[in-house]
Amino acid sequence: MRNLIMVLTLLFLLMALSGHADMVVIVDNKTNVTHISNSSVGDIFLDRVHTFDNGISVVPVNNNALMKYFYLRVADRNQNEMQAYWSKLLFTGRGEPPLTLDDDQSVIQLIEHNPNMVGYVSAASVKDNPNVKVIEVIPDDVYAMGNP
Repeated sequence: MRNLIMVLTLLFLLMALSGHADMVVIVDNKTNVTHISNSSVGDIFLDRVHTFDNGISVVPVNNNALMKYFYLRVADRNQNEMQAYWSKLLFTGRGEPPLTLDDDQSVIQLIEHNPNMVGYVSAASVKDNPNVKVIEVIPDDVYAMGNP
């Protein structure tokens, strides 16, 4: 019994250390974009650019369930830094944060029929979805896990 408890405890610890899995940046399957660089993802979600690299206009959508990890990975900024960033842009009238939805499914449902929208979700949530395509993978990394 003691061994079983130790094994289960170890498994739970390993699961906790694994953090969040890879995130993917997705668009509607009909969108004429096949790839986007990680720096372009950051520029779009920080309201610095409003088009994909090929000139197609883009509207970003945040995923509240993954947002703090996403911005750590693409902008190297934590939640407080992002809050200050958006406050400054809103105050000066130079930008506003993207629409924020609650979870993977909400983001997927909105993007499925909107070819100008881009969002991020966990990789597992789009595994067999023919209505969206992955244009960038944002891998899990040690930095993001250690700084939630």
